[in-house]
Amino acid sequence: MAAAALHDRESLSCSVCLDVFRNPVTIPCGHSFCKDCITCLWDKDVRRCPQCKQSFPNKPALTDWLQMKEEEDEEDAEAHEVSCDSCTSRRTRAVQSCLTCVSSFCRAHLEKHNELFRWRKHPLTEATDLQSKTCSLHGRLMDVFCRTDQKCVCLLCALHEHKNHHSVSASEERADRQRKLMETREKFLQNVRDREKDFQELKQAEESVTCSAQTAVSESERIFSEVLCSVQKTSVCVTELIAERQREELSHIEGLQEKVQQKISDLRLKMSELDPFLTTEDHIHFLQNYPSDCEESTSEESEDLSNISENPKAFFCNVELLLSKLQERLMHVTKETAIKIKSGAKVQIKSSQGPAQRDQKDVFRFGEPVSEYNFSFQHVPSESTSVEASGSDPETCKHEDEGTLDYKPVVPLPDLVELLTGEEKEQVVFSHRAKLYRYDRESQQWKERGIGELKILQDHERRRARLVMRRKQVLKLCANHWITANMKLEPIKASEKAWTWSALDFADGDGSVQTLAVRFRLQETADAFKKCFEEAAVTLLTGAERDEDFEGAVRSRKGKLYPDAVDGHDAGAATETLNHKEDENNDDDDDEDDEDDDYEDEDDDDDDDDDEAVNHVELPSVEENEEEILFSEWTKLFLWDCDVNKWKSCGAGDIKVLFHPVKKRYRVFMCQEGDRKVLVNHCITRTTHSKPVSTNANALSWTAEDYSDGDALVKQFAGKFKTRDLADSFTKALTNCQ
Repeated sequence: MAAAALHDRESLSCSVCLDVFRNPVTIPCGHSFCKDCITCLWDKDVRRCPQCKQSFPNKPALTDWLQMKEEEDEEDAEAHEVSCDSCTSRRTRAVQSCLTCVSSFCRAHLEKHNELFRWRKHPLTEATDLQSKTCSLHGRLMDVFCRTDQKCVCLLCALHEHKNHHSVSASEERADRQRKLMETREKFLQNVRDREKDFQELKQAEESVTCSAQTAVSESERIFSEVLCSVQKTSVCVTELIAERQREELSHIEGLQEKVQQKISDLRLKMSELDPFLTTEDHIHFLQNYPSDCEESTSEESEDLSNISENPKAFFCNVELLLSKLQERLMHVTKETAIKIKSGAKVQIKSSQGPAQRDQKDVFRFGEPVSEYNFSFQHVPSESTSVEASGSDPETCKHEDEGTLDYKPVVPLPDLVELLTGEEKEQVVFSHRAKLYRYDRESQQWKERGIGELKILQDHERRRARLVMRRKQVLKLCANHWITANMKLEPIKASEKAWTWSALDFADGDGSVQTLAVRFRLQETADAFKKCFEEAAVTLLTGAERDEDFEGAVRSRKGKLYPDAVDGHDAGAATETLNHKEDENNDDDDDEDDEDDDYEDEDDDDDDDDDEAVNHVELPSVEENEEEILFSEWTKLFLWDCDVNKWKSCGAGDIKVLFHPVKKRYRVFMCQEGDRKVLVNHCITRTTHSKPVSTNANALSWTAEDYSDGDALVKQFAGKFKTRDLADSFTKALTNCQ
């Protein structure tokens, strides 16, 4: 109805003034406007319709819209009227229809029809369109309903075309469907009653909530007013106590001031008596009249005034401290209460009834009345008294009492589920609440990971330590990585309580190089974390130095040939960390124009200049290392430069996948053609995955902790092979090694 009303309003609105028609007129294109609006518009602008933009060369005549609408309504009414079937000269409106003759008649022809068929009693009805009720095949009135085809038919159709169908009279089908319609209407009516009942219950609930809210508001206002009044009284009382103490101290100080003034006067008098002796030149007179009590008077103890300056100040400072603590407690209680009210925490009401005796109706619900509690007190004799009175064995009484007690829980408890986090076999070296951040390389800013307990766990079996942190309440992993010997904590300039480091973190499942930062509340906690972190790294370093053969091989190569490689797992399993000195870029492959020879030559020149300052790591031949060659193909190597965010060419040569049968380790090794400069030297771990480069089908990229420059550095390599099959073979070799 609202949509229909809106449609009617739009149809009666002028598109020029956007208001209801005032003296509406219609132009030749059929659109209607206010007469003043269209006339004013045509006087200022070209003569065209504002809606369809049809132009008129001359000013067209305006047709009265109301008159045109009346004519259209009359034509529509005439089109829907039933005409007399017997009138030939002019169609006259029919008044009744004969169901036997299947014709409609006006008043004149109806009288003739009645005289003609007076004795046959043809049934007459109000004038209606009999064409839709007549069988198109036999021309008879349809008075039978075929339930098989679900359509109205005439009697001849029921005897021939619908012979074996289930047919009934139209009146019988009407009665049956009317009964079903009444049943449906009754169901709708019942649904209406149910919804009205629900609406009444909702109204009652609304009133109950409103009443309860008003009661809570009034009660909160009363309580807060009482609290404010109590605080005000306490404030007045404290002010009076301070004023009283001030009066006492001032009175005491005034008394001391009088005593001091009196002593000053006495001393001045004695000084005036001594002045004549100092000015006389007669020695005999001086010695004969020298006062004997001069030294005693100067040695008199002066008044102790130290407590005057300390005691009042200590009292007032103590008052300030007590009031500060009171303020902190009030703020804490106010904040905690507001949080509990906001979260809807339930308040446990203490009563004498046990949980088994309390009925569920007695539980407090917001907006509902609470039934009264009936308290009953029973005397329970002690064990010794009951035993002496009965004269029986204490053990017997004990077993009898146990048989009468019921220890079943009120609420059925779920089965005990053993929760394993993987931290059971590890020792907690450090644990403290902290806030963790992670550096987002896309937005170039720090983002908060969460707040929780930051732990450093020591695994004595593997002689390893790892850092684990879970968010509070949800216990979701925020950080989970090994602490390696080459990992260092760097301070953050903005805060003295924060540290940052880089690691290969497995908190999200798959290992990814992340730059993390942690901030503690106190400086002492941050220093303790750094100490434990560095001790864990040193412990790992001393444990690795025990393998003399391994260290000898590493020492000759100016770096670790086989860095420690472990499997990456989820929470509680071993993880692997990588240390780097700057923020790593994302592993997205940037565009590289391999066909630009000038650009590559320029990169090669830059790399040659840089390589002069880097110590080359000369490794012995493959035969001397007794390593098996699993893969060896010529490739052109590129290295991702984080400073310029571009790929730079490192050189070309045979990239090899080697296997050491004694160490059971796999590594990727590559030397520059000609000068045997080491370009790639890293182990293959389960986190080493190659990815195709979008700009070249023959190129692959991967990230690893490389030892080609001596120290371990996280690098992102890209290798361009001669064919796509060779690139796929390299990927397959890495996968097989894993």
